[in-house]
Amino acid sequence: MKRKNSIVMVMASLGGGGAERVAVALSDYFIHRGYEFSFLLTKKNECVYELPEGVKVNPICDSAGTSPLAQIKGIRHEMKKDDSRIFLSFLCDQNVCLLAAAVGLRNKVVVSVRNLPTTDLYGKKALLYARNLLYATKSSTVVFQTKDQMSYFPSGVRRKGVLIPNPLSNGLPERNRSCPRRVVTASGRLTKQKNYPMLIRVFSIVHKRIPDVTFEIYGDGELRKDLEQLVDSEGLTDCVVFCGFCVDAVQRIASSSIYVMASNWEGLSNSLIEALAMGVPSVCTRCLGGGAEAVIEDGVNGYLVDRDDHEAMAQRVIELLLDPVLRDSMSAEAAKLADELSLETIGKKWEETLFPEGSI
Repeated sequence: MKRKNSIVMVMASLGGGGAERVAVALSDYFIHRGYEFSFLLTKKNECVYELPEGVKVNPICDSAGTSPLAQIKGIRHEMKKDDSRIFLSFLCDQNVCLLAAAVGLRNKVVVSVRNLPTTDLYGKKALLYARNLLYATKSSTVVFQTKDQMSYFPSGVRRKGVLIPNPLSNGLPERNRSCPRRVVTASGRLTKQKNYPMLIRVFSIVHKRIPDVTFEIYGDGELRKDLEQLVDSEGLTDCVVFCGFCVDAVQRIASSSIYVMASNWEGLSNSLIEALAMGVPSVCTRCLGGGAEAVIEDGVNGYLVDRDDHEAMAQRVIELLLDPVLRDSMSAEAAKLADELSLETIGKKWEETLFPEGSI
């Protein structure tokens, strides 16, 4: 019997997160194309997603431990079982462990950069040098989301680079453009990276001009109490809602008037591309990593502003709220992203990267 191609995705866990969502989406694509697909979990036996039928989960963290050395040994043990399997990983820690585990073995290894490269490995120069060396010498391919991410690496890594943006989730809701809710939305973990203080200051300006608008924030994190205190100090308690993690967040964002993102650094944000593809006019920062600039053409399908320029972002939000014709125009342009980033389109790019010689 002809043997199926087998892909093993190395992840810390399958908890909530952008990289995890993309990994699960790709598992769905490959399973339906007839491949074997499994997840190798190295830190935590956790899965918050409903996985496609046929996708296997192997939590080596249960027996191997979670230190970097234990992860390397556990991954290497799995690689030795079958050198025909392709190993893939997304996040820097797992990329490094996977490449170290692959030394001297024949398995094909593909790694992917999902965030701002200078924030990897606590920014320590010696560790970043080791990362670059492993990427250049041990990986078959390094997949980047944006050209900006690729530019941070030396030529030896860039030569192995391929650009593949994130795919959209299947089944995104249709947006009713005729009567969106009078709500501005944002989504993402409440961390320093996402710069929510800027968004709260933006909304303070917006609310003074347009008092009937509400701001909804989807996601949770360690800065929630600090952000709630900032909301109180700005007098916005009644019009800023911390929604936490919601299973229907995408549906709520789809019905909103505007989506905003103020990240200091970002790869290609899943929440942003979903908002755009659903036709939600978006205003975002030109963040390090180039994520927003990769998908937004300023003034055409959204607006871009400089990081920490809360006054410029507030003016763009006000402009969109007060001009339904402009909102509709940007909505129509943004929705064109749906075809460009469909799972079928992006999955095919991954398939061609993993199997350039064609399916065996």
